Amino acid sequence: MISSSCEATHGCTFYIRPQNTLLTFHPICAILHNMETILLGVMLVMSLITFILFGVDKWKAVRQRWRVPEATLLWCSFLMGGLGGLLGMFAFHHKIRKTKFRVLVPLFTLMQLAIFGYIAWKGWLKL
Repeated sequence: MISSSCEATHGCTFYIRPQNTLLTFHPICAILHNMETILLGVMLVMSLITFILFGVDKWKAVRQRWRVPEATLLWCSFLMGGLGGLLGMFAFHHKIRKTKFRVLVPLFTLMQLAIFGYIAWKGWLKL
């Protein structure tokens, strides 16, 4: 059995079995090794949800129906959906006159991109 140091910075060990060369990871290592997939997946899903919410809210606004609360739109933008919120604002021409949306949604997007960039720069992601 060959022991090797985990590529992540946390120093975990994994073993290569000679019979079938399977890797056995500690559960935390498995998560860390798939961090880029998880992070990108969360960002894409939340951006898609936020984009759809902006579209639904615009559709309901035009038809004078019940609306999606502004707090919901901002929270979704804050929780990893900033890019979808920003794209939704401009694609649907929705909420672009409101100062808090013009300031907060781009700020959330920049923060999320900065966090993602920092993680990639530190080498925690393998892009």
